[in-house]
Amino acid sequence: MQDLNRQQNVTFIFSTHDPRLLETVTRKIRLQDGQVAPQEVGSVLSDYRTS
Repeated sequence: MQDLNRQQNVTFIFSTHDPRLLETVTRKIRLQDGQVAPQEVGSVLSDYRTS
């Protein structure tokens, strides 16, 4: 899957609570109460925060 992502720009979406999987991803978006949760400072995803 990582090869497909890098070579073909294929995006995979997973929903998990498994920390082992979360350690392998390059991006993660956390949900809280059905909303996109604020990201850590300096995160690539900080633009996705909700107000």
